[in-house]
This record gives sequence, structure tokens and C-alpha cells, in this order.
Amino acid sequence: MSRKARVLMVMASPFKSGLAPENSIRAKAVYSNPGFDVDIMCFPIGEDIPAENVHIIRVPKRQVFKSFQVGDYIKILVFTFLMMGRLLFKKDKQYDVIFLFNASYLFFWMIKPFYKARVVATIYAPLAGEMTKWNISGNKLYYRMLQKYEKFILGKYDMLIFNIEKMLHLYLDAGYDSKQCKLILHASEKAGGVAAAKTENSNFNILYAGSFVQVQNIELLYSIAEKLKSNSSIRFTLIGATEEEYTAETNKVKSLGLTSIDIFKRIDQQLLTEYYRNADILISCRIMGDDLPFKIIEYMSWGKCILATDRPIHNLVLNKDISCLVEPDAQLMADEILNLYNNPAIRKQYEDNISKFFDDFHSFDKMRDQYSSLIEEFQLID
Repeated sequence: MSRKARVLMVMASPFKSGLAPENSIRAKAVYSNPGFDVDIMCFPIGEDIPAENVHIIRVPKRQVFKSFQVGDYIKILVFTFLMMGRLLFKKDKQYDVIFLFNASYLFFWMIKPFYKARVVATIYAPLAGEMTKWNISGNKLYYRMLQKYEKFILGKYDMLIFNIEKMLHLYLDAGYDSKQCKLILHASEKAGGVAAAKTENSNFNILYAGSFVQVQNIELLYSIAEKLKSNSSIRFTLIGATEEEYTAETNKVKSLGLTSIDIFKRIDQQLLTEYYRNADILISCRIMGDDLPFKIIEYMSWGKCILATDRPIHNLVLNKDISCLVEPDAQLMADEILNLYNNPAIRKQYEDNISKFFDDFHSFDKMRDQYSSLIEEFQLID
């Protein structure tokens, strides 16, 4: 190509430790191609990215709010409009492609006419009209806007990217143009090899790594641990609590007498790697939500046995061939843990299946190649 493709990515945070850590993979899938000149407009949180072809644009330059939590919709809305204002007056640089992530696509169509770039929106939530069927809870403003203006808003963009095949088909069935829709499955970098070997073998370790927000249904995990109290070899490790959550949840666990549960705050990636490596089962008790559970993609990358609730939010990416899906009932899930505990051959089969599935559909290399091809295709269109 005669020049580098100029790309803008608008997202909450492109950093692994940021508000939306799954964005770090998307950002890397683009900037890892040295042929692209990449600007990333994001909230003022997180570290720098050590890549010469990346320029981080923090909006505003300093963090106005001391902390962010998933669900801080007012803060996110404020920053979204600040980003729009920054982009509206940023006329010193034009782009070939602008990618909109998170919920930014709800509003950024308003400034699209000021740029010649092809603008691409990434869709996370199921079709607005499907909300009741999916038994989904979420921010009321977000869904009211979707239900009323979805077709108008999405029709403004040059392309819609879907991270989940089932979600793509929902939109195609609803009459969206297949030429406007593209499937790029979310990915993660391969972690530690297939079914990374344990360095400790004394306990049967069940790991949950993620946020402690209500939608994650941590209470069910506590009830499961209660059912398994008689087996001292089975231990639960929960990682990802904020300072406030850590205090509240450790007190709750103590009051329930659940000595088999260890709770940790957010920890650095190197230490988290050790917990993943020593896990026998990776668990998710989530039953509701409005977007792809990216934690599950991260789980997949470890090639470990995954135990999850058999609900639409997990069925988006999991099936019973590659994971253990169980009704969200404490006794049923406890029984399945005992089954996996007593039958290492079953765990091994799940590990083999999930590793192959990950390599076939969710590898980072495949995601990077798809983004690169899309950007190069848009750059050739003048």
C-alpha cells in the first residue's frame, strides 16, 4: 500500500486492566499490524500501549471520576459525549476506518457526516425486540433507545460487526442487510498451552475470575460451596473484587462459615496466571446479562473444564460438547462438581474439546487477520 491505513478506535478502555478489558484484545488485533496508523480514543484510565503506531487520546486528559464500575452509566454517558465533542473538532486528521465499540454507536452516528471514513459499529446486545425472550436485564435508557431507534441508528453505519454467530442471525432474520453485517468472533490470546499443567495438586480447585456485580450471580456460587462443605478437598477461589466488595464478600463468607472459599481483590496478570494454571474447573454462575460473556472466551483460552449455568447468556458461545452446562440450581451444580471431581476422564474430554474449539473459532491470529483484511478493503475504497 502507498501509505499506512489510518484507523480510529473509540472504546471505553483499550487496556487489560481497564474498564472493559476485553477491548484490549480488539485493540491489539488492529494495532499489531504495523501497516496501520492507529488512534485510540478512550476514557482517561489505564496505562500506555508500547507500540510505535498507536496514539492514545484520553477524553478528558485527566480522570474526572476516581473510580469506574461496570454499570456506571451516567459517567459513561458523560464521557461518550465528551468523546463526540473531541472528535467533532478534531479536524487535523482524517481516517480510513472508524471502529465504534461498547455503546458508543448509539450516539456517534450524529457526527458521522463530518468524516469521510467508513464507520463500523460493533454490536453486543441481542436484537432490541428480543429482550423479553432472552430474559435480559440492563440499563433502561440503553434499551429504550434500542427498542425505539435501533434500525434508524444502525442504518447510519457502513458495517455492523457481530462477535457471536447467533446474534448475527437474529439481525439477519429481522431484515438487516447481509452486506452490512460481518461476523468477527471475539478472541483471546492462547494462555499457557492446552490444559496448562497444575503446579500444585493437593486440592481440587474451582476458579471464578471476573467482576462481583450482581449479574454474575455470586450468591449461587456460595450456595454451591455450602452443598460441598463436607468435602475438604474442594476449594473455591474468587478473584476480581473491588476494595468495597472484598470487605463485604469476605465478611459474608465468614458469616456463612464457608471456609472453602478464598476471595481476592483484582490481582496482576502474572499472579492470575498461576491461579488459572492450578484450576481444575473454571466456573460461571451468571444467568442474565445483555452482552457476550467475554470472561468465557478468556476461560476457553486456558483449555480447562468449564462449568456454567445453562442459560442463553452462556449458550451464546458454549454448548454441551465443549463445556458442562447445568441448570442454575445449587444442588445440581454441586452434584456436577462431584461428578467431575470423581471422573478425571470426563474433565479431560471437556479440556480437549474446548481447546480445539478455541483454536478453530476464537484464536487471536484469526481475529487479527479478519480486522486487517477489513481495514485494507476499506482503504482501497475511495
